[in-house]
Amino acid sequence: MLRSVGLATLLLAPVALAACGADDEATTANDTLEDPTPVVAEVDTPDPEPAADTTDPDFGTIGHVGFAETLWSSMEAAALVGDQLLHAPFYEGAEPHGFVLETIFAEISVTGTVAPVVVKRNYGPEGVTVGEVANDPATHLAAITVMYQRPGFNSATNDWFWAKYLPDGTLDLAGETPMAGNVTGCIGCHGNAPGDDWIFVTDRVLAEPYRANEGPADALADPDNCRPGDNDCTFGG
Repeated sequence: MLRSVGLATLLLAPVALAACGADDEATTANDTLEDPTPVVAEVDTPDPEPAADTTDPDFGTIGHVGFAETLWSSMEAAALVGDQLLHAPFYEGAEPHGFVLETIFAEISVTGTVAPVVVKRNYGPEGVTVGEVANDPATHLAAITVMYQRPGFNSATNDWFWAKYLPDGTLDLAGETPMAGNVTGCIGCHGNAPGDDWIFVTDRVLAEPYRANEGPADALADPDNCRPGDNDCTFGG
């Protein structure tokens, strides 16, 4: 793109002019030249490179983040996250989830809508044992990954809303994007789960899941529920 750039007016310093008179006396003239008309030059300035797009419109939007915050509050009220959380059996896991896992299936109300939720607590670091986590889960908790079946959210992924939280309830980031909504990494993996329900631990959401304030018994996830032929039951929900 060509851009016109105004150049500063040039000021010429006084020039001493020597002249000869009839009587050979030297005369000095100090003449100041008037400012010339400003010069305009055409400068070829390339367009700036566009900034890299580091966001994904499918997740991490203001709407996704706002819903994820409401979802966290609902899970906290149901003792699925936070200081008073309920525990399920621990079992060995693998990346990209924790090396020890704990999964709870439940139904909770979010903004007045009761729907299934899968809460997975991910423990580390690498090499940690089930016993070590059971003795001190808070120290080893690395992240909480959540699937909430939000009606009408995305029929292509069975309406699952995906979120990954840090232990304090803030959202983890993929680059600079909060991990809430149609999180690409979650969908790319869970699309391979058997049973067309996007869940690895079982091939369906439990028929009678845990409901808030009705007791935790049905919420306990048992890796033995994996149906025969599942490649990696411990990989997570």
